[in-house]
Amino acid sequence: MRIALVICGPLETVSGGFLYDRQLVKGFRQAGHQVDLIELPWGSYGRQLVRGLQPALLRRLRRIEADVVLQDELCHPCLLLANRLPGRTAPLVSIVHHLRAEERAAAGLRLLYRLIERAYLASIGAFIFNTRATQQSVERLLGRPAAGVVAYPAGDHLPGFGQSSAKPAADRPEQLRLLFVGNLIPRKGLDTLLTALEGLPAGAWRLDVVGRTDLNSAYADRMLGRLQAPRWRQAIHLWGQLSEPELADRYRQADLLVVPSDHEGFGIVYLEAMGFGLPVIASRAGGAGELVEHGVHGFLVPPRSPAELRRHLAGFLDTPGLLTRQGAAALARARAHPRWQRSVGLAADLLERIAAGSPSSAASTVAVDF
Repeated sequence: MRIALVICGPLETVSGGFLYDRQLVKGFRQAGHQVDLIELPWGSYGRQLVRGLQPALLRRLRRIEADVVLQDELCHPCLLLANRLPGRTAPLVSIVHHLRAEERAAAGLRLLYRLIERAYLASIGAFIFNTRATQQSVERLLGRPAAGVVAYPAGDHLPGFGQSSAKPAADRPEQLRLLFVGNLIPRKGLDTLLTALEGLPAGAWRLDVVGRTDLNSAYADRMLGRLQAPRWRQAIHLWGQLSEPELADRYRQADLLVVPSDHEGFGIVYLEAMGFGLPVIASRAGGAGELVEHGVHGFLVPPRSPAELRRHLAGFLDTPGLLTRQGAAALARARAHPRWQRSVGLAADLLERIAAGSPSSAASTVAVDF
């Protein structure tokens, strides 16, 4: 089977969505399929919309030769018109990590995102969803069922994932070793975490921040300014972008992962941390609840709720054995989660059926069991 994968930006870009795409490409090629990459330039939403009207890009997309065209949904502004051009023969399948319409934005912008995203989704024949929650978001926006497959991200790309024993921890840690893993963009909620930490006793915690700082310069500059406040210089360390072995080492050194995002389609970092025996504080908005059971593997918090986040952080300082119990439960849950081979296999099976023209190829949605 010949697959054309359309993405915006280099495939090696560091983010959960690009990691997911890389694992699909790797798995498809290992299974003997040909994967042709079409990497479109990244840019602002408005710039992508304009680029999607350019004749040169439209000609390029129209000339794609493949049995199936697989598109990362994050590219939807560039593809809105191209997907509706006459003469296209290959079926279209979209990988949906999360919807732009569910990100933090002014009301007017969110309405614009909804209109454009709905029009794009309506041009797609079938979908690869990263969670059931993402599937439901697409169906709400479309106003109808969305056929395809739910193939969860996995964590076994990291060295040592799921292999260690549960992390030992003191009943009441003198200093809570916190870890934030996410690019410095508004959606990831580092500002919410910093506000929550302002109410905790000095010296009771330390925080490692892992992630790129070059994706939203205005937001990153504000966060860097807060991180460099004199009272926090000894308590917070910014690591920037790390390799997978380096990230695995950060997980081993931490007690707790805290990423209070505005929205996560899934949140691969939650699973990664759990695979090293860390409880997690995750976003209630999106699909993290399909991985994290509140009060068992950590806690789920609403977006932009620093007071509730602070309460849970204080609980790990004050509640004897909480880190140990939840860490052991998190590790067990991560070990039971599907591996990449299973998820890639489900996605490949969907594409094979669609490429073969099976009339039932996109008639229903199938989910990974765990």
